[in-house]
Amino acid sequence: MALAGRSPGLRVSDPQAGDGRGFVVVLPGGGYRELADHEGPPVAEWLEQVGIRAAVLDYTVNPAPVATVLDEVLTAVTDVRAGRYGAVEGPVGVLGFSAGGHLAGLAATATADELGPGRRRPDAAVLAYPLVSMTERAHGASRDSLLDGIPPGEREARARELSVERRVDALTPPMFAWHTADDPGVSANHSLLLAQNMVDCGREIELHVYPHGAHGLGLAGPPGYEWREGCLFWLRAQGFGQP
Repeated sequence: MALAGRSPGLRVSDPQAGDGRGFVVVLPGGGYRELADHEGPPVAEWLEQVGIRAAVLDYTVNPAPVATVLDEVLTAVTDVRAGRYGAVEGPVGVLGFSAGGHLAGLAATATADELGPGRRRPDAAVLAYPLVSMTERAHGASRDSLLDGIPPGEREARARELSVERRVDALTPPMFAWHTADDPGVSANHSLLLAQNMVDCGREIELHVYPHGAHGLGLAGPPGYEWREGCLFWLRAQGFGQP
């Protein structure tokens, strides 16, 4: 089920859920037009079951400008760090699916102007079958949503600014990404582009490209593989969960 029209904010089911270090902000996909519910609450529940506090961000969707949406993510990360949802020891990360993966990537590569005073990028980012580039093999519907309202003569420049692989720099936090090679919705080349630029900038990334699987799998993952196991191992290496 896809949901739209919620007020922006973190859905924290239980401020005491999860008994380990760190906190993860979950960003569902939906092409920036809606929020895919199967990529939201079930993911936060899984993280809490393995000892990591988590909450789903109901970010606003089209026609909200992407600057507004990114600001909501960065504000959520800042609020978590500030203890608004209970004291948090350890890192604060983001985990996004599809368009939510693109949003997680934008947050992890946020510029000084996007951050503003007193805010920092998340400490880690997990991107599941993410949109990455708005110029190379771009996902048409998501690109249209992001560029809606921008004058035609400015669209290509803005598309480059919103391409995560072009934003990677020496301060980009560690990332974990996964995709399926035959994803019919968003090409695996998006994740490959991201990985290449992370490597070129000397940044840490773990990338898994599984042979088969539809787009929008959520927790289910590709047939015959368990992405959650590798992701959890990686998260623990970044300081999340039980010490």
